[in-house]
Amino acid sequence: LLWYQRRVRVMEGTLDKLVKQNDDYAGKMTGGIKHMYSKYGSIFKELGELFDTGPLNNSKPVNVALMSTGRCYQEISEVYENQPRYDAHVMCESVREYQGMLGAVPDMLHVHKGAAQKV
Repeated sequence: LLWYQRRVRVMEGTLDKLVKQNDDYAGKMTGGIKHMYSKYGSIFKELGELFDTGPLNNSKPVNVALMSTGRCYQEISEVYENQPRYDAHVMCESVREYQGMLGAVPDMLHVHKGAAQKV
């Protein structure tokens, strides 16, 4: 019984660390990484616009390639922004539910111990 209670405490501490790490991950995905890809997209689009205004007749393929690259980077930034909804947030909800169940274990053990002592 005592062994199990210690395990529950260790499990709660470990799950708290997991939730914190997961929150950090979600923050980076929606913050820094997303903004980095968004900036790359803007830069490639600016380069594409630069080639679009050039006097050369053969700059159209370069313009199209750079603009497409910029759009791809913008789409990648949106994927990073949305990704935590599909993994990090779902996992945190599951871990918090599990923590709630673990919180009930000491009470159940106490009731069981009291019942066993009466027998």
